Amino acid sequence: SQDGVVADDTGEVVAYWASFLTQVVKDGRLQNGNYFAGITADTIEDIVGPLRSGTPPPCVYALGAEMEKLGLSAARGMLMDSAMTEEAEAKCEHWPPQVMTVKRR
Repeated sequence: SQDGVVADDTGEVVAYWASFLTQVVKDGRLQNGNYFAGITADTIEDIVGPLRSGTPPPCVYALGAEMEKLGLSAARGMLMDSAMTEEAEAKCEHWPPQVMTVKRR
């Protein structure tokens, strides 16, 4: 199995990483597929809490976007202004500094 949890430096679980099943149309035929995604721990708590108390869980929407890391050098000159790139660089704990972006195809 390739699923598991994502923990921070203190060992606190911050997300669950798992394989999810989906159906896609390929060559005009419906086929089963799967993809990997993460669900934040607070989102899981928001759903499980009401279920435990017997009330309906809230409706949760997914962004439906694939994310990727982008170096600050590449992010400069795009939609990030200089103040935001400087702030990201100042808060960077690992070198080289990177930001998460929506991957485009």
